[in-house]
Amino acid sequence: MIEWILADASFQGVVRFGTVCSVSEGLANVQSFESTAFSTFTEAILRYATQNGIDPRRAGCVLAVPGPVFPGTISIARSRWTLSRDGVAQLFGGNAFMLNDVMAVAWSLLDPRANLVEPLIGPTPRLNEAGRRVVILLDDGVGAAVMATQDGHVSVEPSEPGHCGFAPRTAEEFAIFDALRSRRLHISWEQALCDSSVSGAEAWAAMAGEFVGDVLLATAAWSGAVLTGKQALRLLAPEAKAAFSARLATKSKYARQVGAAPMGLVRQRDPLAGCLEFIRRRISQGADIPTLAAA
Repeated sequence: MIEWILADASFQGVVRFGTVCSVSEGLANVQSFESTAFSTFTEAILRYATQNGIDPRRAGCVLAVPGPVFPGTISIARSRWTLSRDGVAQLFGGNAFMLNDVMAVAWSLLDPRANLVEPLIGPTPRLNEAGRRVVILLDDGVGAAVMATQDGHVSVEPSEPGHCGFAPRTAEEFAIFDALRSRRLHISWEQALCDSSVSGAEAWAAMAGEFVGDVLLATAAWSGAVLTGKQALRLLAPEAKAAFSARLATKSKYARQVGAAPMGLVRQRDPLAGCLEFIRRRISQGADIPTLAAA
């Protein structure tokens, strides 16, 4: 079996690497580098490979990146790096996968050894039971990934609801919309939720509840949601949680289903562990390894 280099470029200013050789093993040789020390991702991963005696041509790679994984060239959010899909494929002899970072977080939650989901509203979502759930990132960026479990099989699909249109409800939210509109044509949920002018934890939590409710409706994730990211931690405050829940409870004619969906929280996400779980499951299922897959 080939050795796999796992890489996480989803945190601003840092890129993390690790290796795995067997589905029964955990991560080995975990190292973090400052991304600003390298002009390109290729330079960084070659440094890591050299330090650990790995020939990339005889290895595979699973890479978690922030933002959508498009064909061709990918710009890594909040970074000066761009990635060439063909370039990564050539570097690793075709054994390479790219995951959206929220997808990688979702995969990490399926490892019972690394599963740190705690209840936020209602019971903790049961990720290995049949149903549809959504993992939502509320951080410097906003994103989501949909998890579907059926007959023991789990699929994870990317989603970019943070770039959908912001839907203000209150006078304060309309003021935020107008301020953002003076600088942009399209006003997204990500722009609104990451706007520093939002005053107070309760006002932000209400907006977050509106957004999460929209995501649940759009994805039909009636089995629950898992929130993560530094902004999501704001919902631990009782007043913020109440404002968040109140907004969920008034979402369209399906408010009962939205309000009943269990909500979990992950305080510290680990996309690198998700890369490990992703490749571990592919290997254990005997899946074919394509030339380059956007999983």
